[in-house]
Amino acid sequence: MLLILNYLQERYQENNDFFRGKTIIELGAGTGLASILVSLAGAENVISTDRGEALKLLEYNIKKNTNEENNIRVEELDWGEGEEDKLNIDHCDILIVSECIYNLRFGPHLLDTLSKICDENTIVLFAYATRNKEGEVEYFNDLVKPIFDVNNLPKIGIDDEKLNFVQLSNKHGDFSLEQYNNNNN
Repeated sequence: MLLILNYLQERYQENNDFFRGKTIIELGAGTGLASILVSLAGAENVISTDRGEALKLLEYNIKKNTNEENNIRVEELDWGEGEEDKLNIDHCDILIVSECIYNLRFGPHLLDTLSKICDENTIVLFAYATRNKEGEVEYFNDLVKPIFDVNNLPKIGIDDEKLNFVQLSNKHGDFSLEQYNNNNN
């Protein structure tokens, strides 16, 4: 999470209008810190998502760290369940994903959700700690790279080889969880 927060803070310090007018979605938001930061930095629409059991803490943190007129909408979103339409957006400018592939079993579900939310202009900021290097390399090479360009981002203020920070952009394909499951069963 610190990788993304440091990166977002640096973008804002370089250009105070960086987030202004943008629609930003955070997947697996947990405490919602990234959502709070981009909201306070001027994002127009912020959607903070997580599984149902995490929403109470997420809503509490947003309420305690923003004012009543905040522009953060909290939504339950289970990846790969076809729930993306309930986000009710035309376009997502920036999608934030932090520590969401700690269990690679859910990697295809996450990719299915990314594929449905993103268009060719969406920037995905994707941070994760290495837990299964071989599996993560396979995940990115076999599943992510056929759909997105993947570029390493600087790890601002953090020197840890186990932390990874990439940008996914230029969506040029789609991912079907149903097709993936059919091919892997």
